[in-house]
Amino acid sequence: MGNFRLILYSKNGHPYESKRLAAETLEAAFIQVTPEMVTNCNEWTVVRDVASLIPSGYEWDCPECGHANTIPAIYSPVTCEKCGMEFEINPIVNHAYD
Repeated sequence: MGNFRLILYSKNGHPYESKRLAAETLEAAFIQVTPEMVTNCNEWTVVRDVASLIPSGYEWDCPECGHANTIPAIYSPVTCEKCGMEFEINPIVNHAYD
């Protein structure tokens, strides 16, 4: 059984509430939405539940010694764990995609 989510939007267009809908198909999920569920919102939609990725850090290679370093968040300057050299970071982050 698929999981879907009813998302309710306020007048300024921001989502303010969501409710889980258990259904086999998107159409079946839409059928579950009753007028009472959406009376206080400006707009609503039904979407398939998705997993949110949470980044757990970044890797960078030291330009001096080549050591692969890790940091939990983007900050500058960074210091190499191996040689101790300090560097400013490139403001353009290369994200991993398949």
